[in-house]
Amino acid sequence: MNRPARTTPLVGLLLALLLAVASGVVALVGRPPGPPVQSPQSPPPAPTTPSPAPRTDVPTPGAAYPVRKVGALDADRSVLVNARGAADLRYRRAPHNGTRLHFICTGCDADTWLVELPGGTPVGGGPLPDPADVIWALDTVAPDTVAPSTGSGLLVRAPASALWTVTLTPFDAVPVHEQTFGSLGDDVVAVSARSDLRLTCGSASVVRTLSRRSATGEYAEGAREQRDDPGTFPVPGPLGTDPTILAVSCRGRWSVSFP
Repeated sequence: MNRPARTTPLVGLLLALLLAVASGVVALVGRPPGPPVQSPQSPPPAPTTPSPAPRTDVPTPGAAYPVRKVGALDADRSVLVNARGAADLRYRRAPHNGTRLHFICTGCDADTWLVELPGGTPVGGGPLPDPADVIWALDTVAPDTVAPSTGSGLLVRAPASALWTVTLTPFDAVPVHEQTFGSLGDDVVAVSARSDLRLTCGSASVVRTLSRRSATGEYAEGAREQRDDPGTFPVPGPLGTDPTILAVSCRGRWSVSFP
């Protein structure tokens, strides 16, 4: 008598398992790939504006610049110096004062420089664009800094044949304006005002405000207003007590109106 094979159920079970595995593999192979996984990226660095490199051609004191001792400035009067060619002017600023510089030159060229000492800061930032007539504010300090040394100087680089005049006027000796006035070209003027002023210029202009918080303080750089177009615009009032000094750069005529 024939007996049924005992392996039949086992074989069937194995076949079923193989079919299930095979179908799973087919399903995995036929499935479309998912989107690639991207690793997080850090944001690009913010663009930076490189700082301008300091000039390396600024004149410095030396044998090429004969020293001329001007002496101490009095707060109530100007000092005038006439000379030719290069020079190193040494003076003592008036206490608690900046200094208005007026430089007039005959025979100066495009390589004429005025350098404020001891800081080594070129007047106008480099060679003078118009060395025939220059007005500038010297001996001022940045806000919230210590007072500058009373020992000051002005280095003049000019051709040997050039004849020039330097006039140094302490701010306290600059005539004070108390009502609307006008001027021509660059100038350093004093005003007495307790609120904002308005300046009208027919060209591009730059106005620096210089003031001191008390009569025994130091004149400090305040607001700096630069306009590329002609027009009328406000000039901020003083930091502290009068007088307030305005260093104005404007090609042509300009005026300051009071409130």
